Amino acid sequence: MNEKFDVSSVEIQKRFYDPICTPSEIERIFNPQCARDYLLALRGHYIVDNMRIFRFFLRAWRAQGQEYSLERNFETEHYDRYLEMLSSEHREELSSVTFGDVFTKDANGEIFSSPFGRIVTISRSLRYFLEYSHLALKKFDSEIPPDVRFAALIIALRVMFQHEALDFEVDPRGKLSKKLLIEMRRPIPLQLQFVVGHEFAHHLLGHLSDARMHTIVFYVLLQVHTETQFQLAFTALPSKRSSMLTWLLL
Repeated sequence: MNEKFDVSSVEIQKRFYDPICTPSEIERIFNPQCARDYLLALRGHYIVDNMRIFRFFLRAWRAQGQEYSLERNFETEHYDRYLEMLSSEHREELSSVTFGDVFTKDANGEIFSSPFGRIVTISRSLRYFLEYSHLALKKFDSEIPPDVRFAALIIALRVMFQHEALDFEVDPRGKLSKKLLIEMRRPIPLQLQFVVGHEFAHHLLGHLSDARMHTIVFYVLLQVHTETQFQLAFTALPSKRSSMLTWLLL
């Protein structure tokens, strides 16, 4: 065969990850050496297989230029803030767990075992579910028309049941004021920290088996209970539990 066209199948596959991954990230995806690489590979594989999500990162690549990387577009603040509130003993126990967000249709959190250790993830689609659930159900300073609330509820349910296209940055589904957007998104950092605590608690309490363990978001965010797992998830905030539940539920 002509050397000009003698390209391995792996090299051809790698081209699908350009430009949403940097050259070094592509190498890590195809030759993972640690749990962080494995998590990066999960992110990349799913994005490449879902064109609407691929378009989201393509826009980010165009906007960020030389500073762009795939990992840079996944924040860890909700994990870091939760870890800061834990005891040093619990932080040490969790030091072997890798964590980070993914962007999949499954609007949930999960903890699972990989060839390189345990990984905790939360899907970005959970943010969309929460945003539109808040718009549908939360109290706001200004009046929200019933038809807007109903449409938001339908969108939230479609996200949760994986029937909604995840292209909200391209098609925002409507125009909301800046003030309303801030109010709508205000509870999300604490809600994400709660999900993080729930997933970390699976590790700390020895609940894991070989199967993946998904967080049932409705249960975590809406059901108040006094089980050990709930107490552990809030162990770092003993004086703020009531106010935190208010943030979570209203």
